[in-house]
Amino acid sequence: MNDDQNAGVSRRDVLEQTGVAATAIAGVGTAPAVAALGERKTTITTLAQRDEARGTERVSKRWLQQTKRATRVKEQLTNAHGNSEGIRSIGIVSADRTIGDLRAEAVSVGVTDSAHAQSIPSSVDGVPVVTEVVDNSQLTGECSDDLCVENVDNLKGGMGFETDYLNGTIGCRVQYNGSEYMLSARHMFVGTDDNAYCKSSTNTSIWDMNNETIGIAPEDFQEKDAALLQPDSHHDYIGYSDQIVYESGRVVGRVTKDGLKYLNGKKSETVHKQGNSTGYSSGYVKEIQTTEECLNAIQNIKNTVRSTPRQEKGDSGSVVYYKESQSSSDDHLYVVNLASFGIDDGTNDTKGSSASILYKDHGIWYSGEPYEGN
Repeated sequence: MNDDQNAGVSRRDVLEQTGVAATAIAGVGTAPAVAALGERKTTITTLAQRDEARGTERVSKRWLQQTKRATRVKEQLTNAHGNSEGIRSIGIVSADRTIGDLRAEAVSVGVTDSAHAQSIPSSVDGVPVVTEVVDNSQLTGECSDDLCVENVDNLKGGMGFETDYLNGTIGCRVQYNGSEYMLSARHMFVGTDDNAYCKSSTNTSIWDMNNETIGIAPEDFQEKDAALLQPDSHHDYIGYSDQIVYESGRVVGRVTKDGLKYLNGKKSETVHKQGNSTGYSSGYVKEIQTTEECLNAIQNIKNTVRSTPRQEKGDSGSVVYYKESQSSSDDHLYVVNLASFGIDDGTNDTKGSSASILYKDHGIWYSGEPYEGN
């Protein structure tokens, strides 16, 4: 996301939604028009490390206002229909039309069959509402024995691990309450039930590599399907790396809530994932701010992101990230979302809680302390 591209959010939104201080700058132009030329613009923060802005974009104010309206409509529909029979998910996708250089937003409602779509309006407050018959989201841990990396001295994103139930993937290095961890998926510690991420308690906290117990998951967050991993006292020689396996860069921060809007509106931006099963895959952000229904109604998974990097069994716990190339240092990697589950509709799209909501709700931030990159 470069400064000569477009994305949007006002100063108040930046402060409230990302906690990052940034100054809104209005572009000089004529009355708002569909074309980018003449659009009044503002600056939004799209990339951040904790409360420090690391990337901004200039975007149409009209586009930004429309995305805010779409968020309000999504919340209205969630309140009205979120617990209704036959409603599986409610999120935000890109619409067909553009405002400035970015696609406008529409609200997407996932239903179990077409009959349940009849109660959903086609638009609200000028925001398009689309319905889609969706299959179940499938957890992507794998009951297999041969997925883990050998001779570990530093934990990296993309490495495999296993619990008593499943094999999955380590996401990336994070900080939480002053301690270091590796981020991964909570349902790995619950069981093999397809709705394990809805269960209110974990059944184990122990995780292995190469059939050897390495550590525990002392922290977990049910509503995000997130768990934080640490080596135990017998493996305190194992360090934490900002790297992701087979990747030239280092994790240095997150894509903000407004950065997700930008990625959703500009499909040419590529996001990446390194899963223990699929290996490397890439794609684009397809849906944001989605609330996923848990079939046993114990807990919904909120603020998930859907993107098109491929997700297979064994990939649970990996992260989707945006890469900013650097000429004089390692590339900078910004976490988009935790990859918890795949979409079982033939696409094998990736879905999971956004990095921005994990930071906003729990103070989980990405990379180490201090960061001394360029």
